[in-house]
Amino acid sequence: MQTCLKPRGIVDILHQFLIYTPTHLSELVISRHLRHGPITHREIGISALLLPHLRRAVTITNVLDARSVERLRLAETLDLLH
Repeated sequence: MQTCLKPRGIVDILHQFLIYTPTHLSELVISRHLRHGPITHREIGISALLLPHLRRAVTITNVLDARSVERLRLAETLDLLH
């Protein structure tokens, strides 16, 4: 923080994990610039309200991606049967 972000004017960071599994890591990182001041309890409260919705969105995206991969693999397998 001191050597990388502080010289760029970053004074605070809010780091939240959305999903953490053995095969997947999703996180939300919000930084605040000096001109906006440090993160307050207000921003922490707002992020706490948004967090479940963001987690749900990431989970849904993962399910849809998994289904797309399954369909692609099935199509590849069927193509090999010719």
